[in-house]
Amino acid sequence: MRQKGYFIMALLFALLAAGAVYLYLQQLEQQVKQDIGYAIVPVVKEHIPAHTKITAEMLINKEVPLSQVRSDALQRKDDVSGAMARVPFYPGEPLIREKLVFPGETHGGLAYFITPGKRAMAVAVNEVIAVGNMLLPGDQVDVVAVLEQKGTDANLAYATIFVQDLRVLAVGQSMTAGGQKVQPALTVTLEVSPEEAQKLVLAAERGSIRLLLRGAGDEGRPHQAPFTMNDYVTRVNTSQLLSQGDE
Repeated sequence: MRQKGYFIMALLFALLAAGAVYLYLQQLEQQVKQDIGYAIVPVVKEHIPAHTKITAEMLINKEVPLSQVRSDALQRKDDVSGAMARVPFYPGEPLIREKLVFPGETHGGLAYFITPGKRAMAVAVNEVIAVGNMLLPGDQVDVVAVLEQKGTDANLAYATIFVQDLRVLAVGQSMTAGGQKVQPALTVTLEVSPEEAQKLVLAAERGSIRLLLRGAGDEGRPHQAPFTMNDYVTRVNTSQLLSQGDE
């Protein structure tokens, strides 16, 4: 019995000693944290593939020594709103700014600049087609197509406003206005819907096109009927007849 009592007392002392060591280590850890300094930053929770839109649910907050917090890393989950991953991210990795592309930014490449549901389409241009090389990325344009319809008696050529209000994504290989500097280019890249792309390909392959620069803020899309040479001749003859009647 006496040996059993000694054993219980030894066990209690051991537990007390372990508790004292644990409390000491906890205090030591807190003191080290205060001396070093820590910050809570968002890191990746699970693997994020490249070209993925990042949401706050993909992140967790982690306590990191201040010496390891990068100045170019996002500091809050809310800061990631709308961002896309340029490269893969792995668990525990902070969100480095240069690895992200936010809406409206062009440094990640053209694919990140396209409105969801739209496509980028390049059209061949010269100085005349490209409005005297005065187009800049961000401009809005209409496309006029000159087409020919073959008939039994004669071919009918007509001009029509094929598509309207398209955004210019790039001029040549430039995706920025470049300080309003005009540079000749062989192509202009337009943002189009799949349906508009079909129309433009058909017009470019079977006819010819011209780009019309829209005024800043002009969002109207008026309906304009196709125009033929017969329309022009009819209007001229009508005008002449009216002039003779006034005489």
